[in-house]
Amino acid sequence: MPPAEKPPRHKHGCVVPGGQGFWWVERLWALAETLPSFEASIDDIAEFDMDCWFGDWAEPTCRAVALHARRMLDADLRFPVILSACRERYSTEHIGS
Repeated sequence: MPPAEKPPRHKHGCVVPGGQGFWWVERLWALAETLPSFEASIDDIAEFDMDCWFGDWAEPTCRAVALHARRMLDADLRFPVILSACRERYSTEHIGS
């Protein structure tokens, strides 16, 4: 399989003790290259039961849900989904823009 063309630089942020933490996703991919891959159950990923798409900054319209579904269907799975130790997603750029 040819190497994947990397999407634009993107950072991931989450709340950490004492404030907000940010990681450059490209750096996470590089650091994860030598790690073994594994399958994770969707039931083990808490974000599947959370509003990670809309929150206070966007309206959950039918169009917005359909557009996000299109991004998921078009996902480039050559990019790994990186999970934190507590199974939170650190990267979703495989989904595209």
